Amino acid sequence: MAEIQTLHYISWDEFTRSVRIDLFGGEPFRRNRYLFRGVSSEDYQLVSSFDRVFGPRPDPHRMFAALLAAFREECEGQVASEILDDELKTLALGQHHGLPTRLLDWTESPYVAAFFAFSGALRHQPLENRRVAVWVLHRSAPVWSREFGVELLAVPSVGNIRIRNQAGRFTLARTPFRTLEQFVEHAPYDGVALTKVAVPASEARRCLAELAMMGLTPARMFPDLAGSAAAAEMRVLLEDE
Repeated sequence: MAEIQTLHYISWDEFTRSVRIDLFGGEPFRRNRYLFRGVSSEDYQLVSSFDRVFGPRPDPHRMFAALLAAFREECEGQVASEILDDELKTLALGQHHGLPTRLLDWTESPYVAAFFAFSGALRHQPLENRRVAVWVLHRSAPVWSREFGVELLAVPSVGNIRIRNQAGRFTLARTPFRTLEQFVEHAPYDGVALTKVAVPASEARRCLAELAMMGLTPARMFPDLAGSAAAAEMRVLLEDE
């Protein structure tokens, strides 16, 4: 069975100092080796919006196909046929407009993932005695393929500046499992497929300040009015601590 390992860092400084060494050893960072996903609590599972909404079903693949077919029908006359004829483009469109899909957002940058983890944690005060998590997907693990049931996707960033700025990638599940953790635990592979890096949520102020120094801000992640709204919320939450 494939493995899920956990790394616990005691501070943001340890994260910045150790994450590259723990993942790459003495080699420099390489963007094609891992994908990263930040979540505001280490207890949150890697579960898609579809699986959260529809819960356990005897045949989730069939139900998801039915949902996608219904979405295509509802979009007729509003969306170009070349988009609706392409499954990936239809999924990306649906995801962007609130359709529950089996896509999960990832990024090629551990720091972008950390931004989402810590900015999300600000909404769940108090921060003490809690940890955020940066999940690491090991792309070299052979379980990440359509053959096994979870494939890695790169949605074209043309016309979607968010995907470009966030170095966005996706996983698409076609399995009977609700979470990626369950999928990995049943996958026939003798090696690590996922790593969870946990960091105290109380490090949010230090982390977000340093990420802002790197240019990773709400305005960068969401270069529109949504970014302005997120920036305003973050300012008030940080000033209120």
